Amino acid sequence: EMAGNYRRVVVPQITDLDIDTWTERNRHLSSSKCYLTWDADFKWFTSSRSDIPVLSGGLLGISRRWWNETGGYDEGMQGWGGENIDQSLRTWLCGGEIQALSKAFVAHMWRVPHDQRTQAKYMVDVRHTIQNRVRAAMGWFDSFAGKLKHYPDMRFANSKKQDMSAFQAVRERLGCKPFAWFLWRFRDIYEDAGLLPNQTFHLRHRPSGKCLTYLGPAGTHPRGADSVELQPCGEVVSSRRWPNSPPDPQRWHMANQDPNTHLCCSGLRLWSTDQCL
Repeated sequence: EMAGNYRRVVVPQITDLDIDTWTERNRHLSSSKCYLTWDADFKWFTSSRSDIPVLSGGLLGISRRWWNETGGYDEGMQGWGGENIDQSLRTWLCGGEIQALSKAFVAHMWRVPHDQRTQAKYMVDVRHTIQNRVRAAMGWFDSFAGKLKHYPDMRFANSKKQDMSAFQAVRERLGCKPFAWFLWRFRDIYEDAGLLPNQTFHLRHRPSGKCLTYLGPAGTHPRGADSVELQPCGEVVSSRRWPNSPPDPQRWHMANQDPNTHLCCSGLRLWSTDQCL
């Protein structure tokens, strides 16, 4: 695949590794595709297309020539996290592409909460991870980087003065496209699946006059799911459990493609989070 186009980055189907037998399992549940969220994070998804918006990180094939032309990894990042966001946007915006390989499989040892053998034997500095994601967004999001202020965890990192000249040098050298082109290129995700909604709104419960309010954090939820309750409309009430609540925990929008018609939308999503009803 790369021989035909040196700018093509390829990703195998990622499966599950049985650490007792060191063999692959659950090949039918393999995955390879991720999409980009507004807080410069990534989410797994499935589609019939071979194009991949965002790399999950680590498991990929890239030519030495394209690696060097795009500048490799950003030297301003520290530790783990964010490099996959940067590398994905460097590729798509600067003349490359990312493709899934349907017949290549790599087994991965996933973290299993009840199996201590799969747990990390090292510490990840979350501050560095957030800073790296902010840096990737500041380097490639253009005016859309203003969305970062809606995420309390990222506002602090975003306030720090950073040298972004390396990104500008790559943009000028390769004639990279604006970030809006990326959103258009993957409009089936951002427009057709509601991640770039036409409108946001509150949901008021008629009998009580209160509004449906989300009780979790902004951005990616570390536990995967949270709760909602009815609270007075228009009052920005911080979550009792999370210090990084979204700016408006009552603001919803339509989201998710209908699995039958492939049209938007089949559900509701809380703006500035990854949580859906």
